[in-house]
Amino acid sequence: MDNPSRSAAFQIGGWLVEPSLNQLTLDERSVRVEPKVMEVLVCLAENSGRPVSKEQFMQSVWAGTVVTDDVLSRCISELRKIFGDNPRKPEFIETIRKRGYRLVQPVVVPTEPATPELHGVEVGQSSGGDNDEMIAWLDADSSSIRSPLKLLSIVWTRRSSPWVWGSGLALIGIVISSMLFANWLRPVEVAEQPPRTVPFTTFPGEELDPALDPTGERVAFSWTGAGDGFDIYVKQIGGETPLQLTTSDGDERSPSWSPDGLKIAYIASKDGLNSIQIVPALPGPIREVAAFGVRSISNIVWSPDGSKLAVSAQNEVYGAYSLYLLSVETLEIVELTHPPRYYHGDTAPSFSKDGGALAFVRGVSGQIQDIYSVPTTGGEPRRLTSDFTEVTGLAWSDNNIVFASMRGGTSSLWRISRGGGTPEWIASAGDDASVSQVSTSAGGNLLTFARQTSDVNIWRYDIGITPGSVIASTRWDSNPDISKDGSKIAFVSDQSGNYEVWTADDRGEGAVQLTTMGAPLTSMPRWSPDGNKIAFVAWQDGAADIYTVDAAGGTPQPVVESPAEDISPSWSADGRFLYFSSNRSSGYQIWRKDLTKLEEDPVQVTSIGGLAAFESEDGASVYFVRPNEPGIWKIDVESDEVSMVLDSLEPTDWGNWEITNDGIYLIRRFQGKALVTFYSFRTRRSRNIATLTNVPDDPSFSVSSDGKWLLFSRIDRSESDIVLMEENG
Repeated sequence: MDNPSRSAAFQIGGWLVEPSLNQLTLDERSVRVEPKVMEVLVCLAENSGRPVSKEQFMQSVWAGTVVTDDVLSRCISELRKIFGDNPRKPEFIETIRKRGYRLVQPVVVPTEPATPELHGVEVGQSSGGDNDEMIAWLDADSSSIRSPLKLLSIVWTRRSSPWVWGSGLALIGIVISSMLFANWLRPVEVAEQPPRTVPFTTFPGEELDPALDPTGERVAFSWTGAGDGFDIYVKQIGGETPLQLTTSDGDERSPSWSPDGLKIAYIASKDGLNSIQIVPALPGPIREVAAFGVRSISNIVWSPDGSKLAVSAQNEVYGAYSLYLLSVETLEIVELTHPPRYYHGDTAPSFSKDGGALAFVRGVSGQIQDIYSVPTTGGEPRRLTSDFTEVTGLAWSDNNIVFASMRGGTSSLWRISRGGGTPEWIASAGDDASVSQVSTSAGGNLLTFARQTSDVNIWRYDIGITPGSVIASTRWDSNPDISKDGSKIAFVSDQSGNYEVWTADDRGEGAVQLTTMGAPLTSMPRWSPDGNKIAFVAWQDGAADIYTVDAAGGTPQPVVESPAEDISPSWSADGRFLYFSSNRSSGYQIWRKDLTKLEEDPVQVTSIGGLAAFESEDGASVYFVRPNEPGIWKIDVESDEVSMVLDSLEPTDWGNWEITNDGIYLIRRFQGKALVTFYSFRTRRSRNIATLTNVPDDPSFSVSSDGKWLLFSRIDRSESDIVLMEENG
């Protein structure tokens, strides 16, 4: 079987593969992929029908680069998505256990067109003269590619006749001239060049929320320039100094231009209160158009006709984000979308160019999201993607939607048509960076986005001693959990390219990757009481399930599976049960699974809502937190009596608390700080034991069973600049 070269086009299973364009085409459908994904496919095609080991892939695709098997798994997963291939019944890519992968489909390499069939005369036979063969060749099918060298060879072999020789040379000149002229008229196919990107801001601090003005000549953005919060700035493309429009001591975010380019709407937050305000594009009086109180506002965007603003805001205190339409003239607000109550909700709205539709991001959580669209007149939202991964921004560009996503496992820009389909890859963020907050110009092919870099590490705090870093890398390291005997740490890291469970000793030494799930998200590892197993959550195909894995290594085993979201595992004191939260019934509730009877269904524990839970040491009570409600609650296992224990835990910190024999440790937020607080079961009093900084909201906290030390995640670096890009599409 013929094999393709590194750049030559080839076909597999009806798909045309063009490595030089990073493109696959089936019928009228074309899909752009990341370069490494294409290189993996080429490597498979070069070995069509034969297993390709992981070592071969590493040598062929990632030579000179240190990566883990997860990177290869993501590429294979992306190819299977494109081909619609089922790994259990593969028609394209087969997994060969302990050996690698094999391309099942045969590879077809297009050959050079054959010499044209002659019309009525065979080569080498003369029907009426020495020049018959030459005339027959010239009379060949005009759609074929004719070689002047072939013509010259015919003339040379018939050179015994002076007339043939002379007329042949003349004909050669005519044919070559005609071919050159025809080729000159024919459009030249040029491989698409990667989009050109240039830095727009490189200021100290963080620059976020870029918004191109309608002419594509200015960019509004938020910046921590003065160091006391975000303010709104405008900078001319090609200019040097930005113009500051707001100067309050709160935060101003998410600027959006009016269609005439004269005004900018933005979100203002101060003293815990949130509102929408409008300021002239040249400094002037500020007008408040909507107040949302303590309800958080995520994004706003102006409609193309200037009559309204689309607003993403919480539909109740601590509630999910809904989309609203705000009339700029009458200030009337209409709720447009109604996400499920326990979802993160609908964010990042963007109007289509005709104003008839809104594209937006709907998320089960902040990391499990997809793109939807909804008519601005109302109706049921239509789902456009099924990636179940983090989407960090989107914007309309003509009839396409450009979006930033972790699709494929790395932060990249993608393009999808307004009707849906397979997204087309545009460009990646680069190593250790992410793209977010996409904005496009009203006309042309210019877009802008924020390019962010951050570093989240795990720190250890021995009570009374200065904290120090114990788990550190250039990637994301969080979700720490301390084993009951205090000798081991479990945590989640994307050091390998995917979010996976890792373990280390209590000082962070000897870190080992424990899982290779290759899932969009893996989170919340929890040690069993005997330290032999770890329970964790993995999102696969849009659903969150709970697995356990031996602490010494091995294949993770699913223990709680359902089409619902099953999250937040914790062990009973004797290790027999797993408590978890699930929305399989009326919203998120706490459930309990008997691990000695895996065939039996779990039992519901709470009925007033539950997002995370811990069993007391004596097994008599279960402590839990409720979705979108502050505080920690307790339910008596025998009587089902429920009571509030604490009211000081915010809903955003639902994963940042633990219990010990003596009490409850939790994180409270105050003036940008994270206060570690201990509530004593004996005295029923609370006291602060540490003040931490830069602790993220996601589950970032664990305490040793003796209460002498704790782990917390910390954002050690966070930077953001704004980038301009010229689209090719």
